[in-house]
Amino acid sequence: MSNSSLIIGLIVLIVIFLLVNVFMVKRQERRHLRGFWKIDPSFAANAQLKDFVIYINDDCDAGYILASNPANIILNCVIGVDITPHSTKLIELDDMMTYDITITYKDLEEKDQKFHEDIFPPSQKIALYPMASRIIFHSDGVVNGIFNKDPTSIKKELLPKELLSGAKDDAETI
Repeated sequence: MSNSSLIIGLIVLIVIFLLVNVFMVKRQERRHLRGFWKIDPSFAANAQLKDFVIYINDDCDAGYILASNPANIILNCVIGVDITPHSTKLIELDDMMTYDITITYKDLEEKDQKFHEDIFPPSQKIALYPMASRIIFHSDGVVNGIFNKDPTSIKKELLPKELLSGAKDDAETI
């Protein structure tokens, strides 16, 4: 085997190694996004919210949103989710990863659609801090929500079936 063949083989192995690493990092990012996100207590107090929970399914393409103030439930519906990386970097080495998110409120009448969009805008940016299990939704210079990952397991049978498309059938909890 000549030296040039050895060098070409080594370059091919390095490229394959890098591609596998990029794929694994991107897969890990998706793992951080999915699940239950509960409003930060201090943000909730400042926004006069009793509770605010967002669920993102395993495929990161659907979810559920539930928010209430002390008097009423103000958001309560199934959502479609489109999440795309905001960065053009192949690998993020920062403590924060950024995404664009588009939320589609499902099965709402037009007046309810507008109401939901006024409370929690459909087009936002996400700042994900995976080491802190924190996510910040913001748009147009306004922070719309600070959420912490909720490690509480929720039984699958409590969620609408259309949200469980990415969940494993044999798992009892999500």
